[in-house]
Amino acid sequence: MDGEAPERVCPGEDAKGMTGSDKPLFGDLLKRYRVAAGFSQEALAEAARLSARAISDLERGARRAPRRDTVALLADALSLAGEQRHAFEGSVTRRRGPVALTSAPGQVGHAALPTPPTPLVDRHTEPLSPFRGDQQARRRAPRARTLLLGLAAAVLALVIGVAVVLTTHRHTATPADPVAKAASGLFVPLASPILGHTLRGPFLAFYQRYGGATVFGRPRTESFVEGGVTRQYTDRFLLEQRGGVVTTAPLGHLLTAGQVFTRVARPAGHPTRQLYFPTTGHILADQFLTYWRTHHGSVVLGAPISELIMEKNDDGTGATYQLQWCEKGRLEFHSEQMLSRYQVMLGLLGVAALRQRGWLPPSE
Repeated sequence: MDGEAPERVCPGEDAKGMTGSDKPLFGDLLKRYRVAAGFSQEALAEAARLSARAISDLERGARRAPRRDTVALLADALSLAGEQRHAFEGSVTRRRGPVALTSAPGQVGHAALPTPPTPLVDRHTEPLSPFRGDQQARRRAPRARTLLLGLAAAVLALVIGVAVVLTTHRHTATPADPVAKAASGLFVPLASPILGHTLRGPFLAFYQRYGGATVFGRPRTESFVEGGVTRQYTDRFLLEQRGGVVTTAPLGHLLTAGQVFTRVARPAGHPTRQLYFPTTGHILADQFLTYWRTHHGSVVLGAPISELIMEKNDDGTGATYQLQWCEKGRLEFHSEQMLSRYQVMLGLLGVAALRQRGWLPPSE
């Protein structure tokens, strides 16, 4: 994705790569939804598992239209759904390559069009028809009617779908339902600029002390009490407060229940790039060990409960990653982010646990 060179803008195109169309530009929509969601380019890159440069290039229109899986990652990170997601995905336009300029001596060259234009007629021998504007309007009219009919059909289908859902299913409120901004705390919008979730008190202090959005992602629920324990989910973790002390819950154990990870023996000698955990019988090494040591691994992630394995991580791409489960989280190696600080990322275990509970819809 990041390897694509920026595409040269052709004459007749604006800086975003569109040519006179009223269709929203992908870069404009991306920036609009990102700002509405309260993301910086770096935070959105982290949430979508892309690079900040890729986000910047897409917003500026400096690269080719993104691939379908990239658009899906961005839509998921921005929590777009319904008409917003449809408009976002529909704004992607596959651009043609640079168009050669052609000009004859003494004439102004102009770019070739997608379809051959009608040759200009010598105005001295065959004047242009005074009714040409009316002819163009008549040609545009059927297209406009078709677009209006399609829009009306889509709106009607949406209304019918909502009516069916409302009459056949009653939504049970959960802590994952976005709510309005609270009077205090850190509010992070999700579905719209005015609806989201708020971190406050001890949870906010823990969140900010141990890495903020880069480590935990966004809050995905309000705080709630369950079994006498106060809890709050983020994208990657479940925060718990017991006796005034905040910790991360063992989501790694919860989401791997039923899997068996064979313990390994302590390595011989004292290797500098490995760390053996006798409590779980597993080893962290190389980039995963570096990340664990520099991101409060003992507090946030806990000990590893598996060795390196290859698995899909439910990020919507269907890709398989090299990863390692820990007691409270999951380390993932993203080869597509080589030589960037996003090469090692944390799995979205909070989102996975919420989907398992039925508080978030299944992954698309």
